[in-house]
Amino acid sequence: MTPGKQDVRPYGYRDPRIPCPLSLHLEVTAEGTGDAIPVRGIDVSASGVAIAVGDEIDLADAVELTIRCGESELGRIPGRVYHQSQDHYGLEFKFVTDEQRQRVQELIAQFIHTI
Repeated sequence: MTPGKQDVRPYGYRDPRIPCPLSLHLEVTAEGTGDAIPVRGIDVSASGVAIAVGDEIDLADAVELTIRCGESELGRIPGRVYHQSQDHYGLEFKFVTDEQRQRVQELIAQFIHTI
């Protein structure tokens, strides 16, 4: 690695991406804040999610993603911001439990059947 360069994964490394269904509602909470920010999901994979944020915000490195469908909460997944381009962010999941990882894989399997 070149001195002074960050160890950053190349953009596009994420697993195959599935478009987020319109029925899915995502909220992001930056570490240290209690404020959930509604965001629009662009696509999701087993390793992360791409989101668009309506208002200009400064997301901290560590975040928690809340996934809802209607009034039902489908999961809360910790993650980190690894990419930002204007109002688009790339979040990498940081699974704490195998149950979180399995829940994301189940959701993706459902999304595949709805496209």
